[in-house]
Amino acid sequence: MNAGANSINGVSFYVDDTASLYEEARIMASDRARNKAEQLADNFDVIIGEITSISEWTNYYPTSGMAYDNYGGGLGYYAESPPVTPGAYSITSV
Repeated sequence: MNAGANSINGVSFYVDDTASLYEEARIMASDRARNKAEQLADNFDVIIGEITSISEWTNYYPTSGMAYDNYGGGLGYYAESPPVTPGAYSITSV
């Protein structure tokens, strides 16, 4: 700000090594899938057989430039910046 900047656009945060995070997320997702399958099998009085197929996909999130262009950035829309807490990470599975 002292140098004359009054806005910052396109700030992105990354994790250097995502391999362990993906592994942990896959374990959590497979546990949830197994629990859901067991619950459904119990509810319908059926027995779960062998797994015949497994697939994996990831969600797509727009890059900061796309978010800026498509979601009101610089187009008269202003929102207070959310707080950023360094080192605060959590993993969830859907």
